[in-house]
Amino acid sequence: MTRKAITLGPDASIRDAAVKMSDHGVSSIMVTEQDSLIGVLTDRDLRNRVLAKDVDPNIAINQVMTGKPKFIFENNRVFSALYLMLKHNIHHLPVLDENYTPLGMLTSTDLLRQQKSDPVQLIGRIYKATSVQQLRLYAQEIPALLKSFSHNIDDISVMGKLLSGLTDALTSRLIRIYQQEHGTAPCAFSFICFGSQAREEQTLHSDQGNGLLLPNNLTEAQSSYFKGMGEFVCEQLIECGIKRCPGNIMASNPECCGTLNEWSERFFKWIKSPTPQAMLNCKIFFDLRFIDGS
Repeated sequence: MTRKAITLGPDASIRDAAVKMSDHGVSSIMVTEQDSLIGVLTDRDLRNRVLAKDVDPNIAINQVMTGKPKFIFENNRVFSALYLMLKHNIHHLPVLDENYTPLGMLTSTDLLRQQKSDPVQLIGRIYKATSVQQLRLYAQEIPALLKSFSHNIDDISVMGKLLSGLTDALTSRLIRIYQQEHGTAPCAFSFICFGSQAREEQTLHSDQGNGLLLPNNLTEAQSSYFKGMGEFVCEQLIECGIKRCPGNIMASNPECCGTLNEWSERFFKWIKSPTPQAMLNCKIFFDLRFIDGS
């Protein structure tokens, strides 16, 4: 990050924002309220949401900004920023301190100057894959790529984060491919991961640990759709080299495709009745992280 935060209040006009961006030679501006980030306005927003729509440049920027933008904390790794920008197809990433105060902006151009690692390029290709066959081919590159990457880093713990990021990307893309083939999901869902993937501590020998969190009162047709999604994603991850979980903690297992009430009751039971099996389940399931959906 090379610049201090360039900010404006939400009531400033679009014209004010354009002038300030021009004066500072930046391609984006952070919108803040009481020193807290509430939005971002970029060159692309000015082109697509203002000029192309013939919007009056005197209206407030909160009418055309991107609200609740993705952001990153100042002590995160460059890899994390690259991964976040690739996953969400964004080119500007606000950097905040631990008090959520904006410090500056990272752009894709800034990161490209630092970019020397093939793993991020591979993640980008995975997110753009259009078929299962492409994903399998990309997955075959992972072992050699990790071996090469390991010689260029000082902190080996980043390897677990990198491999988890690759598994996230494969999983997310498989979910999208399934929806392209079977139609958009009939209701909200969250595809989640557990254990080492959730902690971002995966190795090449890690197995799958994933599941589906679904709304209550699912219809039979909705349940069938998500049963198919779980089976498709898990089987294709196996084809991509992510091993089957020996304990069957996978979204292909109906026990790991629960509604909000079902998951809540299960967690409550494990907490209130700490049998040996419940303790084991806590060590696995209580480390969980969102991958895709809502």
